[in-house]
Amino acid sequence: MSEVENLLHQLLDKMSEVASTLEEISDKLDNVSGAYGIDDVVAKLDEIAGDIVGPTRYNLTDLHGALSSIESEISSVNTTLMLKD
Repeated sequence: MSEVENLLHQLLDKMSEVASTLEEISDKLDNVSGAYGIDDVVAKLDEIAGDIVGPTRYNLTDLHGALSSIESEISSVNTTLMLKD
């Protein structure tokens, strides 16, 4: 019986830790929403998502567009070559 009791105490301790962590997260979110309006946070996230920059400072969004263009051109050339055969 003491083993079950011990396990229940461990479970209760872990649940208390989770509750404490959730309270910390909630407090941090309250600070964010108090300092910034939620619309400001969403706008900033949209701005970041629209302009993804790699570690070498190349704009990955531009690279993706260029690669898509190259892929389209190669596909066009392949189609032209297949039609000529």
